[in-house]
Amino acid sequence: MKERLRVEVPGFSAEYNIEWFEDTDFLKIENIKQVYGILFNKEGEMLVINTVGNWQLPGGKPECNESWEETAIRESMEEADVEIENIIPLGFQRVSEIKRDEELPFFHQIRFVANIKKLNESSIDPATGKVPERRFIKPEEFLKYCPWGKISQYIINLAEEKRVKPAPVKH
Repeated sequence: MKERLRVEVPGFSAEYNIEWFEDTDFLKIENIKQVYGILFNKEGEMLVINTVGNWQLPGGKPECNESWEETAIRESMEEADVEIENIIPLGFQRVSEIKRDEELPFFHQIRFVANIKKLNESSIDPATGKVPERRFIKPEEFLKYCPWGKISQYIINLAEEKRVKPAPVKH
């Protein structure tokens, strides 16, 4: 699946070529710039955060030869103050920024889904020095918060389908 996407949010504007790969063999990809998670609470709502004036998924860049899973766990805690479980890889995006009609070298963005095990008190994100605002939203509201195009909505739908759902409460 491919898409050319123009992103315009407060303080940021860019255009990208994006290609989605529903492939979880992340060892074969290089230049990973993002590991972002679709994190669900028990009610089936997903978490978005706002630290720099726009909403996004919790996540970030791998550090010091971390695995993608280690990055997922660390960034979920640093950015959103959540502990996660049932981490499932979804795939990756190959992204190239377009500047003055020229396509720049591509990089990769890993996407995963997980359940929130524990929601901790909000604290300062070490990367921004700010306390992020957290909001739980319905998956179908995602593009209202993060205008990231049809591929992103497809990934959100895939995450909703693949996530580990809580067992029904027996009475």
